[in-house]
This record gives sequence, structure tokens and C-alpha cells, in this order.
Amino acid sequence: KSKLGWRNLGRAHWDRGQIDDAVRCYKRAVRLDENDYNSWTQLYAVLLRKHDPDAALEAAERAIALNPEYSHARSNLGSVYERMGRHNDALREFDRAVEIDSKNGVESAQFFNNRGFTRYRLGNINGAIDDFQQALSLLKESLAWRRSDRLDKSRAALRRFERIVVAGGVNAALPVKNIAELMAYAKAQPGKLAYGVTVPILGMV
Repeated sequence: KSKLGWRNLGRAHWDRGQIDDAVRCYKRAVRLDENDYNSWTQLYAVLLRKHDPDAALEAAERAIALNPEYSHARSNLGSVYERMGRHNDALREFDRAVEIDSKNGVESAQFFNNRGFTRYRLGNINGAIDDFQQALSLLKESLAWRRSDRLDKSRAALRRFERIVVAGGVNAALPVKNIAELMAYAKAQPGKLAYGVTVPILGMV
């Protein structure tokens, strides 16, 4: 079976929630071609979903070593760092992902969303709000979002976020139930990124 065949099979297992089988398939893909950054990127995704951040970190770093200008790999590494509590490292990678996309004339709602969440963690409330607003602005272009009420709910969630956090500060004022409410209201576009991750707006994967 080719590396593409193993990747396709891994995606099929992913879609069925068979994470261990997906990991096995993506590992076969990278063994067939250790220089394929797409396979490493997809392996990262399933390892993070498997709650194995150390292995996911290694996979993300391999992808970046092969293609340092691959914005999704940079964002992936940021997500691993965020999961590990390394917020400053995460912010650096999300900044880089946004910068790479900007140079290429594109913007990703997911990257702004994830950077906003990390900025919130670091106490940069205004920066977090700016990023969340940019993410929602980009999502307005999504036909699926325009046909649903999720964009209005996301905007309402962001307004609540602004009222709660700006009033009380990052440490004092955002109870867990409110983060959960934001994440429940503001979900990402239907469909998944190429490597199989759906990112909730106003929350991290």
C-alpha cells in the first residue's frame, strides 16, 4: 500500500473515531516516506487527539523541519505547546502561522482563534478580543455560517466575553461555565482541515 493509501485509510479510521487504528496507519505512511510533511502533519493530529502531546510534539516538529513555511504545521506546534501549558511558545508559533499566511495573501480563522485563546491565557485581553473578532469576520464569508444562526450566536458570545473579561480581568472574571458556553456557541465551520482537525472558535482543540 502507498503512503497515500495509508493516509486515506487513517482518515477513514479517524472519521469513525478509531484513533488507535488511525495512528497505526499514519505511522505506516511516515515510514514509507519520512520526508513527507503532510503525513507527519496528519500523524500529529491523531496523536494530539489520542492525548499524547509528547509524540504529537515530535510529529509537529518533524513537519516543520521538512517545511518551515507550512503555516498549518506552525499552528499545530502551537496547539501542542498550548496543550502542554507552554503558552509563550504557543503564541510564538501562532504568530508565525498568521505571518506566513499573511505573506501568502490568505487568512485563517482557525489561526486567529487559536492565537486569541493563547493571548487570553497570557492575560492579553485586548489582543484576544481582536483575534476573536478577526476570526468571526473571516467566518462571515462562509456560506454555511451565513445559512445558520451560529455566526449570530458567536458574536453574542464574544460580546459576553468582552463584558466579563474586560470588567474583571483574566484571573478574576471568567468562570469555567462561561468558557464552556463560549465554546458551545461558537463552533468552527463544518468540515475539517486537511489533516483532520476541526477547531472550535473561541476555544482550543
